[in-house]
Amino acid sequence: MVEKSLVFYSLSTCGSCEVTKKMLDDLEVEYDSIVVDLLTADEKEKAVQEITKFNQLCKQNNLKGLFFHSIYLLNLASEKPQLVHLSKQSLVDFLNFGEKINSIGTVFHIGSSKQFSFNDIKQQVAQVMQKILEQTPKNQWLIMENAAGAGQIIGDTLEELTYFYKQVNSDRLKICIDTQHLFATGIDVANFNQFNQWLYQFNQKIGIDNLACIHANDSKSELGSKKDRHENIGQGQIGKAGFKNILKQPLLQNKPFILEVPGFDSAGPDKQNLQILKRIIKG
Repeated sequence: MVEKSLVFYSLSTCGSCEVTKKMLDDLEVEYDSIVVDLLTADEKEKAVQEITKFNQLCKQNNLKGLFFHSIYLLNLASEKPQLVHLSKQSLVDFLNFGEKINSIGTVFHIGSSKQFSFNDIKQQVAQVMQKILEQTPKNQWLIMENAAGAGQIIGDTLEELTYFYKQVNSDRLKICIDTQHLFATGIDVANFNQFNQWLYQFNQKIGIDNLACIHANDSKSELGSKKDRHENIGQGQIGKAGFKNILKQPLLQNKPFILEVPGFDSAGPDKQNLQILKRIIKG
């Protein structure tokens, strides 16, 4: 079972230290059990004074880790060169800024291609990832998130993620597993044995050390739906029993779980979802 200290909370902000501090104060939970999954606005380059203040807040509150999540408009698999270029530059900016505020890395969605198959576009995507890594700090991870599988989306299978991991060939390229996305592709994460087997394959092909984090989300849509529809913990198709099986997975011990749920007040990740996960662990 995942240890109590590894239940994590996701804070979505516009990159403001003041907003982040307020949300930390409102949590009223142990600060050593928090990971921040920070969604930034377009304006990421803050004044030196504000960056310093943010870093001090993180240190004072003993945050375990800081992850960026890129903007959702990125598309490394686009057939439009300008969009690919802008997507690359956006990720370069995220990683460069991440060094300034001591983040672990940036989680991103690879994108999709309307005109080309995976085999047609995979080399382009891998080359862009390599360029991003070449232009960014060595202490920042570039973290691919598995997709839910709708349309011509890239990165919804273990085989595709494995291809990029091996092709890019960098110890800075990592993976984020989203429980809802994996469920949507037909992998029943609520079933201990099935998810255990998938994780075993992941460990064989990529290595569990390259799993940076888990996005803990229940699912509004049914198994294999190919739909990206997050739900609060225990309120969806995965359910509390399913999350108990997820948290019991031996290969996921000591991995950060980050909430990306809609929230019971529809305001994003909240204390109630955090408490539900903690009760599941205790139970």
